[in-house]
Amino acid sequence: SLGELLAGDPAPFAIFYTLTNVMAVCSSFFLSGPCTQIKKMCDSTRFIATSVFFLAMFATLFFAFYSGLPGGAQIGLIVLCVFIQWVALLWYTLSYIPYAREYICTCAQECCYDSCCRCMKGSDAA
Repeated sequence: SLGELLAGDPAPFAIFYTLTNVMAVCSSFFLSGPCTQIKKMCDSTRFIATSVFFLAMFATLFFAFYSGLPGGAQIGLIVLCVFIQWVALLWYTLSYIPYAREYICTCAQECCYDSCCRCMKGSDAA
């Protein structure tokens, strides 16, 4: 279905990718039970990631089936929504690992700080 996406037909890719994520969420119900898992998903530390994840899944399917967009824009929006799904699911998953989110944020800040400092030093030399 990735080939179909690149060929200009994004619907099969969007459907299969989103359904795979729905199945992944449903499979986690098996581990702790549906009610417990839903409570964990709505916990204050996971609520935003869960909401973004489900909104991105909805938006992916919406853009796959909405025919009012030009082909290139439709493909671009679907790829963006798929990327947002991936990032939201990653952020949600990291919430189960102690201090993982804090570590990722610290690493990102250090990378940005280092890059900005290098850029500033380079522009000062000119």
